[in-house]
Amino acid sequence: MKKNLAEFVDYNFEIYGLAYDCPVQNRKQDCPFTEIDQLKFKEKVDWIEGLNNGEKELIINHHSICSWNREQKKKQAGSM
Repeated sequence: MKKNLAEFVDYNFEIYGLAYDCPVQNRKQDCPFTEIDQLKFKEKVDWIEGLNNGEKELIINHHSICSWNREQKKKQAGSM
C-alpha cells in the first residue's frame, strides 16, 4: 500500500519520539530501543535511518501492544 506524505511523516515522527524515550514508563527488556538507549541522539537517528519501513512498522506495533498491556495492568491494579 502506498502512503501519502502525511502518513510517512507521522510514521517517522513516532519512531524518533520513541527512540528518545518511552512515553509510558521505563522501557521493558524486550523493547526494540533498549539496544540503542546508551547511544547519543545522532547515533539513534542514524540507527533509525538504517531501518526499512517493515522494521519501523514492527517497532511501532510492538510499542502499541506493550503500551496497551501496561495501561491495562495499571487499570486493573487501580480497581483492586
